[in-house]
Amino acid sequence: MSTINQFLSSLDPNIEQGLIFLIQILLATFLGLILGTQRKMVEKAAGPRTYALVSFSSCLLALIGYDLFPNNIGVIAAIVTGIGFLGAGTILHRDDRVQGLTTAAGLWVSATIGIAVGTGFFFFSLVATIISLLILSTDDRGFRSFNLRNILGSNNNEKEKKDN
Repeated sequence: MSTINQFLSSLDPNIEQGLIFLIQILLATFLGLILGTQRKMVEKAAGPRTYALVSFSSCLLALIGYDLFPNNIGVIAAIVTGIGFLGAGTILHRDDRVQGLTTAAGLWVSATIGIAVGTGFFFFSLVATIISLLILSTDDRGFRSFNLRNILGSNNNEKEKKDN
């Protein structure tokens, strides 16, 4: 580890900052690839390339925006708006069914992870990726079988049975 620190400290500050930006862009792209790979495994249209590009571009825009505008909120708002339009394009309504909501939400999460990496929130971006994978890996049936009332009210049900 000290060898890396010595190497980085010997570099021109602009080169060092460039290496940090490169690592951020690669991390954002990798995290997007992870989410996209999960979507590809369940045969969804938006896969690794789409998710990686969304995360990569969001990170890049956050980095550039922070460099140009210290108050980065305008750039982040523009990313969120743009991803909203991209997500809206993935939502389809057919035969009284709505499809693509999870894809739209996943792309939004991918963009948010890219923004988190671009603004230096590395730990949170990793946690968000893990949470997103857990959510995306659970199908709707899994969520339907997880009934909070049954868990919280299990003592009440047993009590009601004893009273009858």
